Amino acid sequence: GNNEQYYLLHAWKDTFNSSLLDKKLLLTSLDMSLNAGHGAVLFKNQPLIIDSFGYALSAVKYGNGKDWWLLISKRQSNCFFRVLIDSNGVNVMPTMTCGGPEFLLDDLEASCFSPDGNKFVHIAYQSGSTIFDSDRCSGQLSNPLYLPLPILAQEGWGAIGVAISSNNRFLYVSLTNQVYQFDLSDADILGSIDTVGIYDNTYEPFATLFGSIQNGPDGKIYIGCGN
Repeated sequence: GNNEQYYLLHAWKDTFNSSLLDKKLLLTSLDMSLNAGHGAVLFKNQPLIIDSFGYALSAVKYGNGKDWWLLISKRQSNCFFRVLIDSNGVNVMPTMTCGGPEFLLDDLEASCFSPDGNKFVHIAYQSGSTIFDSDRCSGQLSNPLYLPLPILAQEGWGAIGVAISSNNRFLYVSLTNQVYQFDLSDADILGSIDTVGIYDNTYEPFATLFGSIQNGPDGKIYIGCGN
């Protein structure tokens, strides 16, 4: 590959001129060696997928340590689009990988891979979280384990984000008012649930609810604020 060239992939939806289902995954290519080192756009907003896909895009390094897989959920199904990013460019695979519960049409979503790439977790706002085994060579998911989150039975709260610890052992799930921890090494993952964060009713000036989660380059996990 070229260390000066980058791909930017982003989801886009025309809320005025398309149906509730239609979205686009768009590709832009940048070359930072051009324009005296300031970079230039090679091409912009090239459609890769035009379909009913969700909000969660997650990438993991291919088994060869060089290329990448990108997974995106397809709405009203239990499948994920597979996108391979390698020296030949960015290509959508002809088949999807499927498993776990169906994703609802209007559900907010989040997903993540474990740092070692062997686990993939998808969460849906209204239903709960599903843990998969991940094959980094094929981009396929297997052995789905569904985690119903008890707090979702309470009206007004929903799942927001997921992240896995740097040692690949602990799964963290953020809800609007609580943060849960699961031990992925436990034979009973659901039974290992531990509440590690509870919203304290702080307003600054709005409710400081838990938001999405991201792994930082320092090995720590960061949780955003909904307001």
